[in-house]
Amino acid sequence: MKIIIDHLTHKYEKGTSHEVVAFEDVNIVIEEGQFVCLIGHTGCGKSTLIQHLNGILKPDSGTIYYNGEDIFEKGYDLRSLRQKVGLVFQYPEHQLFGETCFSDVCYGPLNMGLSKKEAELRSYEVMKLVGIDDEIFYQSPFNLSGGQKRKVAIAGILAMRPEVLILDEPTAGLDPLGQKEIFNLIKKIQKETNLTIILVSHSMEDVANYADKIVVMNHGHVLYNDEPKKVFAHYDELEKIGLKAPFASYLMADLSKKGFDVDTNITTNEEAVSEILHALGR
Repeated sequence: MKIIIDHLTHKYEKGTSHEVVAFEDVNIVIEEGQFVCLIGHTGCGKSTLIQHLNGILKPDSGTIYYNGEDIFEKGYDLRSLRQKVGLVFQYPEHQLFGETCFSDVCYGPLNMGLSKKEAELRSYEVMKLVGIDDEIFYQSPFNLSGGQKRKVAIAGILAMRPEVLILDEPTAGLDPLGQKEIFNLIKKIQKETNLTIILVSHSMEDVANYADKIVVMNHGHVLYNDEPKKVFAHYDELEKIGLKAPFASYLMADLSKKGFDVDTNITTNEEAVSEILHALGR
């Protein structure tokens, strides 16, 4: 499975005096099994872009190839695509509607034509995978905490057994502990299912810890598209567009300027601790 975003452009209110370019001439290749993080300031086109990946929105020009097929070609089966490319919205309330968490998660598999028994087995399996306790199964999803709602929303997508999981700001509004729990969950899901993960986030520390590749967008254009260490090496440029590299990037740069022999490409706190101890001969 490979996703190719090919010269994609999207404009709002095209042809009017209010025309706004959401993004322009975007080119990205996402390989099977990658964990890709999409970052950028508010309004740079991230959320609009990911809604093209399963055909919710259509571009003004360019296209997207999924497994070598143009998803915007006339006659392409978008319903099937949306079962393979699942999108979890930033606010889980936008996709939760079942009377209970269990019925909500079962909806997707039932809508795919699975039997009630198979849908329930799948739903139970993924709800346990994402860490939903049994006592929550038959509660209303709207009575849950923000973190629990996100878990139910993620389970509802996973129950359809997608090949790609897209998450738009999955930790927005959560405290640091809740953020870490959701990121650890997403990484666990990828490890156990080999899903391709595409995640929109503002959390640079977490992006550094989890991503295989980072795509930085600025005013509708791709500024960087590379592995985390290479992207965060441009911390000065990132600051100019309102983003910050992880703390470890700044720390290593400062230590290097003060004469310490350290690797300035380090991006995680764990790597930084190890590198500092090594530099001190410990």
